[in-house]
Amino acid sequence: MRTTQPIELRPGDPSEFADHCPGAIERGDSVEVARSVAEVEQLRPFWRGQPSGRDGDLDFYLNVVLRRPEVGRPHVISLRRDGQPRAILIGRLETKPLAIGLGYFHLPTPRLRTLTFIDGGVLGQISAADGDEIMRNILRSLRTGEADLAVLEHFKVGHRLTECARRMPPRLCIDRLATAHVHYRRTIAVDAPLLSSLSANERSNQRRREKRLRQDFGEIRIDCFHGESDLDRLLRDAETVARTSYQRGLGVGFTDTPEMRARLAFEAEKGTLRGHVLYADGKPCAFWIASLYRGVLSNDFMAFDPAYGKYAPGMFLALNVVEEVRQDPAAGTSPSIDFGIGEAEWKTRLANEEGHEASIAIFAPNAKGRLLNIVRTAAGAADIAARALLRRSRLLPQIKRFWRKGFAR
Repeated sequence: MRTTQPIELRPGDPSEFADHCPGAIERGDSVEVARSVAEVEQLRPFWRGQPSGRDGDLDFYLNVVLRRPEVGRPHVISLRRDGQPRAILIGRLETKPLAIGLGYFHLPTPRLRTLTFIDGGVLGQISAADGDEIMRNILRSLRTGEADLAVLEHFKVGHRLTECARRMPPRLCIDRLATAHVHYRRTIAVDAPLLSSLSANERSNQRRREKRLRQDFGEIRIDCFHGESDLDRLLRDAETVARTSYQRGLGVGFTDTPEMRARLAFEAEKGTLRGHVLYADGKPCAFWIASLYRGVLSNDFMAFDPAYGKYAPGMFLALNVVEEVRQDPAAGTSPSIDFGIGEAEWKTRLANEEGHEASIAIFAPNAKGRLLNIVRTAAGAADIAARALLRRSRLLPQIKRFWRKGFAR
């Protein structure tokens, strides 16, 4: 299994926080910020014409802004030439705690005004000078008190904006904990079953899983949920599984809430919902809820009931779902799966592509922002040191399994 790789951060120069720096954008260019839904709607003609992933879809973005309780308003930065948008950075202003973690535990922190710029949120082309201008705009918002910090969420390592975030803020406002995480994907060949492209060992394992399931249970089936009429049963059965999972113990993953219900209803209406539940003798034992958008199946929520753990129901379900996507007309001729950020054995087994991405925070240049960064850095350094010690002693995987079993109970 691969481990996260730290990004080398270089100290910034406080003088670079000035409004006017070398490398300005061209004459006739300007930077504007859309801070209301009405202002965002004015960007629709340009936005709709840009290729994007599911999270960068304008209607999906607005659905998140309008329905998530922590989101206050949009914050979309647009680069314009002669008054017309030529590139945008998609963000939103949220009020939420800053994550300061020690292992699976999080220290209590105040709720902060956070400018969150989303994964896949750059539409259009930006030059090095554009990146500097966008970062100056973000830093100006922090300096004037519009927000307490900004976060570039899951940006590719080496992206122009991540480089700006590492060199332009004052030294005590730079994120010292930014680490690169593996982002797994798989391109699916439509002319052959997925199983045939996997290792002989994995093919044997899948046959063994199916055999054991069918020997021990009278009925094994996978139900697919795509439409609005399917939502009630999908939510009910996914919740039945999720409440037994370790993710629920951690306070993450799927939960049947009004917000979740509204989100999945929106996806069903758009035709992008792809929910799957594995049943053993009529009882749900694993689920995978994803979204199929422009030929890409995006992994959202997955869990299995640990009571069925010996059957590896999550992997059994995943392989069957991938095969369904391969044959789905809506997936087009070049389908792929985005497994998302994070280490997981099932991802490494199924993925055939990977990249590295990082979330980078930028703290406001005031006493509060600097103090938050110092506390977060100290806690993060202790966490990194403890993990490194456990990794060298080869105890980290065992401890993770112990904690996950405990949380599942």
